[in-house]
Amino acid sequence: MLQYKAERKGKHYIVADRYFPSSKQCSQCGHLHDNLSLSNRVYVCQNDTCCTKIDRDYNAGLNLKHYGIRVLKEQGMAL
Repeated sequence: MLQYKAERKGKHYIVADRYFPSSKQCSQCGHLHDNLSLSNRVYVCQNDTCCTKIDRDYNAGLNLKHYGIRVLKEQGMAL
């Protein structure tokens, strides 16, 4: 349904791989936090130089946004 509505409005519909680590990757530096459990609602980057502290869902949303932009650029599409 979402794909249909996006296409009807002339928008791009991009699907991230099922195993894309959107909630386990720092949206600022890209560091991957493998041991993050679902009970952790705040993402705290383990990279010593970054130390980002952000809501886990917001972090995942930023990562998916960055993923979509990267895919569009690779395909040569305008944003």
